[in-house]
Amino acid sequence: QWWVTNLVNYTGRNTGQFADGLGVLSQPNDGDLGEDVNFTGLPLLWWEQPLPSGLIWRIGKLGLTELAGTNRYAHDGRADYLNSVLVKESTAGYTVADGGLGINLELRRERWSLSATFADASADDDWVDFSSPVDGDWQAIGEAALTPSINRLGAGNYRLTLSQIDAIEVAEHDTRSGWGIGFSADQELGEDYALMLRWSRAVRRMTDFRQVFAAGFLFTRPFGWDDDTLGLAAWRASPEPNLDPPPDAAPYRTEYGLEA
Repeated sequence: QWWVTNLVNYTGRNTGQFADGLGVLSQPNDGDLGEDVNFTGLPLLWWEQPLPSGLIWRIGKLGLTELAGTNRYAHDGRADYLNSVLVKESTAGYTVADGGLGINLELRRERWSLSATFADASADDDWVDFSSPVDGDWQAIGEAALTPSINRLGAGNYRLTLSQIDAIEVAEHDTRSGWGIGFSADQELGEDYALMLRWSRAVRRMTDFRQVFAAGFLFTRPFGWDDDTLGLAAWRASPEPNLDPPPDAAPYRTEYGLEA
């Protein structure tokens, strides 16, 4: 599995500046380039090997958000919902830590699965960083999932995720560490409808959010179109206490949002 990405800022104004102008943390997930106007990097490069016993192991530069806290209807910030609090576990450290070398083990059965991940937490995110593991900054993720098929409804996915991260410096004088819990669920409601739900909470500071709850309703086959989806989702996001707002901005408060 490998993935190379190229991001270009054509307008000179990124999503972080857009959110700062509104005084909010829940921003569109559109590839915040910061001060850069162009970025090319390697988000993931891993070897994946399934075994006859149902065990799958992966090793390399892991794309952690592809392995934990996933949701069928709210996962891709360009193809599903746009806002970041809908498409990922916003309080979890693995969503902001630089992608480093690691190992993932998953035991998969028809109705459930278990997985564990151990990875470098302070790597150079652009390419494969072989020097960073000696720093001793690590992150760990454990996840249990139920994947039932419910009579008259359809397939469902229910994931409970625990994550922990050592102290990492994401910016000058900005260190993150702690652990958190997340729950992601998606459930078919017959052939044409579905529900999605996310809840996550941090203990100590891993991201700018302390707690996030989001839920959505989807038409998975609107007007009989098999390749299209219509969705409506809402969220409530609580910031970390005593989080410093941008200059000349009001203090952060609990945020509410609605996306169609």
